Amino acid sequence: EKPVTEMPLTDMLGGSVAPFINPIANEVSKGWNSYLPIPYAKHCKVTTGKWDFYYHINYRTYEKGTSVKTFTSDLATEHREAIETVARTLAEPDAAINKLSGTRFDAEFFLSGGESSSNVYQSPRTAIHGMVCTVRSGKLEEVLRGSLLEITFDGAEKPQICAPLGDFFGTAPGINPYASLSSGAMEDGVLYARWVMPFKEQVEVRVRNLSSTNFYATIEVYCKKYDWTKNSMYFHSGFRSEHPIKTRPRQDWNFLDTNGKGRFVGTMLHVTNNVKDWWGEGDEKIYVDGETFPSHFGTGSEDYFGYAWCWPDKFVHAYHNQPRCDGPGNYGQTCVSRFHIIDNIPFTKSFKFDMEVWHWADTHIAMAETAWWYAFEGNTNTFAALTADNLKVIEPLPLPPPKKVEGALEGEELKVLAKTGSPERQDFSDNMSGGAHLWWRLAKPGDTLSLAIPVEKAGKYEVFAVFTKAGDYGIHKLSINDKVVIESLDLYNNGVIQTPEQSLGVFDLKQGGNTLNVTITGKNEKAVPNFM
Repeated sequence: EKPVTEMPLTDMLGGSVAPFINPIANEVSKGWNSYLPIPYAKHCKVTTGKWDFYYHINYRTYEKGTSVKTFTSDLATEHREAIETVARTLAEPDAAINKLSGTRFDAEFFLSGGESSSNVYQSPRTAIHGMVCTVRSGKLEEVLRGSLLEITFDGAEKPQICAPLGDFFGTAPGINPYASLSSGAMEDGVLYARWVMPFKEQVEVRVRNLSSTNFYATIEVYCKKYDWTKNSMYFHSGFRSEHPIKTRPRQDWNFLDTNGKGRFVGTMLHVTNNVKDWWGEGDEKIYVDGETFPSHFGTGSEDYFGYAWCWPDKFVHAYHNQPRCDGPGNYGQTCVSRFHIIDNIPFTKSFKFDMEVWHWADTHIAMAETAWWYAFEGNTNTFAALTADNLKVIEPLPLPPPKKVEGALEGEELKVLAKTGSPERQDFSDNMSGGAHLWWRLAKPGDTLSLAIPVEKAGKYEVFAVFTKAGDYGIHKLSINDKVVIESLDLYNNGVIQTPEQSLGVFDLKQGGNTLNVTITGKNEKAVPNFM
């Protein structure tokens, strides 16, 4: 009759209220996330007082008859100490590499272009539970992408793990410092992986240098005894890259397509973008066990990776990361990762993960993706054999300087005199004057944004303006120096466009500062929520 949890959504997802504490719940790069499991035995209902936001709710349904203890506030209080312990671990996941123990196998090698090095470890009923890798080279980007890490368990015909050295450890291109629970790249260039990788008898670790650059590397492999049973699975990793990928027509690009029984546990995506426009509007689509419609269907790649609004700010977390985004805007090299640890996705027959290539610009990009999953013996996948051509780091085309309308005042550069909500510069499109616009978010009808219009010399001026229209933009009233110039400016459009330059009228403007006020009055009936 009453909700077991009732609180402002920003408190629940922002990590400020128990049991949803930071970093189990937190905000990163405009995305709000909670990884706290909420078990229920029969039924779960989630409601909000407002609906003007984008959301994912992931849930897992167990077999009928499975015993589940339903979430209550008392249950959360009972497990408070455990929740706080987990939160401390997630806050410093890299600290775990200093606690690695067990039997340690070391490999040290210097590889020229085309050479390989292999080490076989015989150790029945064992699991790798940690790897630490250090690479020394004057061309780390080339070496970490151009060298393959191949790990073969129990003499399999093909390596269960085959991925570029850097990409396997979740960084591309080169070293992008981050620290997650399963892997990371440290500031000093040390790479670590803490995936548990069991095997029955032996494991072979091979590094193949397909680049033209010599390098020195060490790999420490930490192992512990493991009770191999009928439920044990091998760890897998695969890599795919493609260039150029045309952004028109839009397409679904495959991350993983595998047959057998197992669990999907994560992915990393590296994108090379030649323009500032957003490359990742596409939805992830995950098909489990031969589904014709995906049981996991997202709302955009940035939402899947745990951030929002194509935000370029870097962030790191135990479960998801954006350790690199060159900019300006979304130009250049971007690296994002998502680790499904507490929310791994089981499959019994097949698993297919597609990501829609949905770019705002008609251009071409490069994509490289690494997948991690567990599977029983006999698992097959569609990853192709890797060659030196697959392992090149694609450099973005030089970005031309943004064109500006001569003599214009750029909206994103105007001084904000007063505000409600969040007026922000958004590097948006090279088609815009200055390549950016002033983006006003998180406001509601009745709120006003005041901007200064600088004028060097007093006199009569005709004022012109260009606006952005989109599907979640509102209706606004505009005034200059308290004189209403547009009573109702409807900025709704089904898709993002710029308006033509339009006159706001002729005004007596004073020397120095004049004021442009923009007040939200509502929204078009066709518009989705928000009044931007």
